[in-house]
Amino acid sequence: MRFFDIIGLSFGSLFRRRARTILTVLGVFIGTASVVLMLSLGIGLKQSFLEMYNEGNSQANKLTISLSENNPAAYLTDDTIEELEKQPFVEQIRPKLIGRARITQGKWAVDVNILGLTKDELGSLKLTKGALSEEDTGDLKLIVGSRVIEDVYNYKTGEYPYYDKKEYADMDFFGDSVRIQFETEDFNVDYLGHREFTSKKRKPYIVAETADMGAEGYCYCICADIDALKEFMDKEYRGKSIPGQPVRKNGRPYGEYIYPLATVTVNSRENIDAAKEYFTENGYQVMANDEITEEIDKSFNLVQAVLGSIGAVSLLVAAIGIANTMTMSIYERTKEIGIMKVLGCDIKNIRWMFLAEAGLIGLMGGIVGVTLSYGLSSIINTIVGPLIEPGMILTVSRIPIALAVLALIFSTLIGMFAGLLPANKAMRLSPLAAIRNE
Repeated sequence: MRFFDIIGLSFGSLFRRRARTILTVLGVFIGTASVVLMLSLGIGLKQSFLEMYNEGNSQANKLTISLSENNPAAYLTDDTIEELEKQPFVEQIRPKLIGRARITQGKWAVDVNILGLTKDELGSLKLTKGALSEEDTGDLKLIVGSRVIEDVYNYKTGEYPYYDKKEYADMDFFGDSVRIQFETEDFNVDYLGHREFTSKKRKPYIVAETADMGAEGYCYCICADIDALKEFMDKEYRGKSIPGQPVRKNGRPYGEYIYPLATVTVNSRENIDAAKEYFTENGYQVMANDEITEEIDKSFNLVQAVLGSIGAVSLLVAAIGIANTMTMSIYERTKEIGIMKVLGCDIKNIRWMFLAEAGLIGLMGGIVGVTLSYGLSSIINTIVGPLIEPGMILTVSRIPIALAVLALIFSTLIGMFAGLLPANKAMRLSPLAAIRNE
């Protein structure tokens, strides 16, 4: 019996029992759609997260170094950075300085990091509002991150509108009534658990807004020119110890700024490992972009495995339905099987005929399931995406072509596997007993 003869007989048998075939296919396409959608959520979330992480970090040859312990010999000062830049594999080192401050307006407040960046980093930020001119870099001009608004709270009630209600506080960072206070060492904690800043309130110079979603997370803090920030903090603290800055054993501050971290640009990707080893041996904690990407991959691969397992349960139930359908088909067609054997039909062809029927059920269910998955994926992205990230286009579900093709192959194989036992049973039927069966 030729291959197309087997397929033709299988189609004919399926369409003679349309109702049962449709119900069995229904179970398969629900199972297939569940697996595809679950996996698409894991793929979509991982890709979206990686895209947000990598935005503004196109260079793969970057390292972030920071102190692994309080070791004065490894403090990142201007002199230390100058010496580190002499290493043959270092192209450039950009230090970062952090100041802690509170921004207030009326009943609203937000505690943020003021992140000091070098002029070239500051100029490379993608601004969504306002602008930073050349004249601004000499003074403490601030660029507020677009997502700082999410951390705004009502300091009278302790309510966080974004996290409690998914609503943005009506705080205008560019308004005239906005005030800023820098953190001091002699702070107290109020009844809501927030620090009470005791420094003088002053009008901040917020000139722009950034939406950068890079590894540095600039959208969650306020950025400023690092030299202007140092000059401002010199005036603000006037020789006193600065929160976050190390102090000597006698409690007095050092005479120079110690940077908590710095971004190192390695001159070649081939030198990444050598740079990691050098900075680690010299007492620094090293984080590379590729390491972060690997951790993201591992985390989301686990999420995909869990989601895929949940969807596979429904496909397992569908496989049981296929096995039941094929078993019933054998009982109904016992005499037909007996006649085929008496006429000399190869018993292997009989088995392949039932396997083909089961495989066709899986294939038809897979086609319908994958088609439905694309539609549901589009709906999920339209409705759920904005709920997770308001104001942003977030693709939470992605179905690559490879996933759709694998889903069709998998559903077909599942169907054939489910029909294997019934097909073997049909192959072992006695011809004479089958013909006499009523």
